[in-house]
Amino acid sequence: MANGGTTHDVHVGPNDQLVYVPPFINNVRPGDVINFIFHPKNHTATQSTFDTPCVRKPGGFDSGFEPVAAGQQNLPTFQITIPDNNPVYVFCRQGDHCSDDGKQPPVFHENAYSSIVSFVQGWYLL
Repeated sequence: MANGGTTHDVHVGPNDQLVYVPPFINNVRPGDVINFIFHPKNHTATQSTFDTPCVRKPGGFDSGFEPVAAGQQNLPTFQITIPDNNPVYVFCRQGDHCSDDGKQPPVFHENAYSSIVSFVQGWYLL
């Protein structure tokens, strides 16, 4: 935990699915930590924007690829600390994981709820 904030776990690619679980998080506050937990295969947690959901945000965070073997017990993690109340959008940049035939939607945090519908509609139009 950073600055006494809450830690929110987000599983990346659990059960061989191209998803983040949960798919979005509400009530995240500055100082809270998002703890991405990587499951088997090879995924990223890469920051994007509302307008370009499958493109890395310039200067945004990127976990890098996290290869995980099937049956691996100690799953790698990547953490970010939320600096403010602005929305954070996250995607996986592995192959087509964030495309019309990929199924891994971005992760959202507080203040993104009002834009989720538009964002997901834009993501599906890619």
